Amino acid sequence: MLNCLIKLHNATLKASVMLIDLFFKEETMKSIISILLALLIVVSFAGCGAPSATPSEKPAETTSQAPAAQPSEKPAETPAEAGPGDLKAELTLWSMPLTNDMETMLTNELIAGFNKQYPNVKINLEMLTWEGGPEKLQIALGTGTTPDLYIDGTARTAALPSKNVLVDISDVIAKYQDKYFPSLLNIGKLDGKNYILPIMSMNAIAMAVNVDLAKELGTFDLLPADKKSWTFTDFYNFCKATTEAGKSKGVYAAALYAGSQSSDIAYYSMMLSGGGKILSDDHKTSAANSPENVAVIEMLGKLAKENLISPGASTLKDEDTDALFYNSKIVIDVSGSPIYMATTLKQMQEEGSVKTRFEIAPYMYPSADGKTYHTASWGANTMVLFKNKEDSAKIQAGKAFMDYYLSSPDFQAKLCAGAGNTPIFQGVQVPLDDPGIKAINDQIAEWTGLYADSSFGILEPNWIQCRSKFYPEMQALYSGKKTAQEVLDSYKAGVDAVLAGK
Repeated sequence: MLNCLIKLHNATLKASVMLIDLFFKEETMKSIISILLALLIVVSFAGCGAPSATPSEKPAETTSQAPAAQPSEKPAETPAEAGPGDLKAELTLWSMPLTNDMETMLTNELIAGFNKQYPNVKINLEMLTWEGGPEKLQIALGTGTTPDLYIDGTARTAALPSKNVLVDISDVIAKYQDKYFPSLLNIGKLDGKNYILPIMSMNAIAMAVNVDLAKELGTFDLLPADKKSWTFTDFYNFCKATTEAGKSKGVYAAALYAGSQSSDIAYYSMMLSGGGKILSDDHKTSAANSPENVAVIEMLGKLAKENLISPGASTLKDEDTDALFYNSKIVIDVSGSPIYMATTLKQMQEEGSVKTRFEIAPYMYPSADGKTYHTASWGANTMVLFKNKEDSAKIQAGKAFMDYYLSSPDFQAKLCAGAGNTPIFQGVQVPLDDPGIKAINDQIAEWTGLYADSSFGILEPNWIQCRSKFYPEMQALYSGKKTAQEVLDSYKAGVDAVLAGK
């Protein structure tokens, strides 16, 4: 306002001097009228109502943030409406480690690139862990301390749109919807609005097998030649033979786990392949305690009881089994990402943390008849923007960050290469120069197209509560406190209570 008054004062003073000079020079009345008109024009353009800069001009810097938008006010501008210099905000970004070097990729590539375009937006990155991250999110939701941006899988973000805590990002997605694989556009859609940004399509999962170790132990021929046609009996026989062959070296066939809340998807894949279901067809009750599922859980309990898997399944976490796999202490890692395992092992060899890099091959989970295949899929990795106090500057900046990600196909492809997943956009190619990793990727992509299943409950808003009921029961199984039937009866009761809103 002070600048406006100064401009007005200067313009008026200048015009007044011109008039006084004109009178003393005895100019004509016509000239006087012309000067008066000029004065009016000068005053109007010097006022506070001057037009704003056009997009081709350098935007003026702002010194304060706009007030939070109220429901009756005009919605926050989309990234396309605001130039880089107009955005000034500080954002907090929480991210799960989708790749082995997620923090480096986000900091040095995505955020650094974004800041070249938006130098006045500061992003504070906090990396979460698979173990503690889910609990941290739940605490944040309960206490109103959520971050501005959050990156995670659909398993934890699917429930958020119905909680009225997210910003509607339909305008961001609309700019790129023709590029998206169509099936991804329904993720996080509520009442016709998009609240979840898919950033990476998650492949179907499979088991990773250390081919060299299986051959060394003489049990490679017990694996299915086509990497998928084997029954649960075949799987049990392989585990028994391999563990007996590796006993003197401290090597086991596999490691199972129940000490965390992640990678439970491997167990769901086994139950689906066994002919069972997790939820009923209408998703109103659980169908987990069916005879088909009981048979699968009995087989897993038998492996633990007979010491045919690495000890401590009731307390082992999925990342613990990964470490056993990298160090050639187990032949099969059941936790579900052969591409990620192969990529990480390659990096470990390059860094010198492992001496040798063994051959990794993907294998489907065993099935009841060895012919019917199912593999669970989490749907997508996602990014969401929380409303928090509905600060319009933060919302604009958050949308701009999402927009920048979508406009960066090279980063998308690199992220997919590290995570072992598929780009969200049609035509984006994942750079896989390593022939072994490329072969795994091609196999997983084929199985994703043929056998992937996300209909078992993963996309339900209450799934995060449903899955929390699973691992306590598996702990009881592996510690010998419950039978398979008791485990699944209790699991069903817990899920039914969640679905009933109790």
